[in-house]
Amino acid sequence: MPIPLSPHETFPLTLKSDESLEAARRPTFLFLHLSGREERQFAALLDALEAEKEYSAALLDRIFDALRFVLAGWERLTVRNRRMAEVLGLAVGAEVPYDPAVIEDVLQYREARELVYAAWAHRPGDDALNFSGSPSSTPSAASAPPAAAGGA
Repeated sequence: MPIPLSPHETFPLTLKSDESLEAARRPTFLFLHLSGREERQFAALLDALEAEKEYSAALLDRIFDALRFVLAGWERLTVRNRRMAEVLGLAVGAEVPYDPAVIEDVLQYREARELVYAAWAHRPGDDALNFSGSPSSTPSAASAPPAAAGGA
């Protein structure tokens, strides 16, 4: 099954500021593998983000929209203080259940930006897909027919 079509295929990212935490306490953000069309949409979101020349509400909206587009969940994200507890309706120290609507309540702009650009950089490139551009050294007679030739 192609990776973007599998609902369980995600990849984890951690904020640089959390890397020193022990793994059992380290918040981890789970990201979707994007299809080609989704990658194009994500690139358009990033283009719109880059077009913002000043720090503004529009810039904040764009970064959090881009993050919501690719974020699939989080693990070990806990309520840090009383203000956050009041906003989320949870106790200090409680784990925050994943909800895209509360992203702005649990992350700062710089953290959201870090995650968005880390997700973009994580896209598999030609080397991750074992694409060399060279013909295969193995015979292709036993290979499956090309996708375009499949009987649909």
